[in-house]
Amino acid sequence: MTVSGKESAKARKSARSRHQRGLTLIEVVIAVALAAFLGLALLRGLSALTINQGKHSERVAALIAARRQIELVKQSSYDVSVTGTPGPAYSSLSNNVTIGDMPFALTTTAQLLETDVQLVTVVAGNDGNDIIRLQAYKVNR
Repeated sequence: MTVSGKESAKARKSARSRHQRGLTLIEVVIAVALAAFLGLALLRGLSALTINQGKHSERVAALIAARRQIELVKQSSYDVSVTGTPGPAYSSLSNNVTIGDMPFALTTTAQLLETDVQLVTVVAGNDGNDIIRLQAYKVNR
């Protein structure tokens, strides 16, 4: 190889090394920060999804408990002690029920709307919080 050939080879190697230098430190830091930010956003989204799914499951279970209580009211004999003012009714029914592994306290009230027609309200809750309120009519036949 001649001197000009050596210089040409050095020039090609130098040009190659400028293009193949790799990433700078700031580029790596920005990439890591961006990945961390996206990972945090993903974790927060999954956390919110899990919490909402738990609340939804609780509401569905409370709805099932309230519907069962309404059905028991409809099957029981007409409570003649109910007046025009909403108040406790159908006290022979259970006030506590467990759906799956979720316990609920049920409050059953009724109001006389007209002769032989009552508006029955069942509230299902737990830990002192009302979760769902369900109403139905009971007719004395």
